[in-house]
Amino acid sequence: MVFVFIDEEYKMSKTLQQKADEARNMCKLKGDSMLDNTDRQIAFEAVYDSKAQAKQAVEFFTQKAKSVETEACQIKSEIQPLEDSFLMQMWIEFSCQAEVVLFQMAVR
Repeated sequence: MVFVFIDEEYKMSKTLQQKADEARNMCKLKGDSMLDNTDRQIAFEAVYDSKAQAKQAVEFFTQKAKSVETEACQIKSEIQPLEDSFLMQMWIEFSCQAEVVLFQMAVR
């Protein structure tokens, strides 16, 4: 998120239409697009107290991934026992990079 601070003198000297036009130009991406589909995969892991909690997490993340997919995403998960907990690892490959961003927003 970018914050632009504008002084009062600037606000007074521009019409509403001029301000809207300038704001529209400030919101455009400069140069190449940031979403070039090079990062379509996401991987993460978390430690849970029980295997049931780890399975619930897999179900939760799977549901979130499916809620943003436009084409079927590839989901792989593993749950490994540790000494007194369980390690859940997931790998998700989406059809485009925008879905990765949407997924990340959905799980926040």
